[in-house]
Amino acid sequence: MNSPSKHIDEEKLYQDVSHLIETTQQQVLHKVSHAGVMLYWHIGTRINKEVLVFDRAAYGKQVINSLAKKLQIKYGKGYSPSTIYRCVQFSKSFDNEVIVYALGAHLKWTHFINL
Repeated sequence: MNSPSKHIDEEKLYQDVSHLIETTQQQVLHKVSHAGVMLYWHIGTRINKEVLVFDRAAYGKQVINSLAKKLQIKYGKGYSPSTIYRCVQFSKSFDNEVIVYALGAHLKWTHFINL
């Protein structure tokens, strides 16, 4: 009967586990980034369809500012009026969810902003 080796290469074990952790962290960051792109697209689409459907600029600006204030109280500075406006512009520029989903797997939110 073979007995388990009593010698463990601790450095190799450390390297292997470190690699697993780093790979998983990268996968999680990628999925979070993709989910964020889709979230912003859905926010912009919702506002475009329900608030700005008739290009009511003054009313839309008021609603977006009010919405941003409430979102910032609950979720922090990341939901400023300018971010909400970018979401709206994003959904106007890319009106097909399937395309956004596919591109979002490869592009980050900042890439879409630059486009």
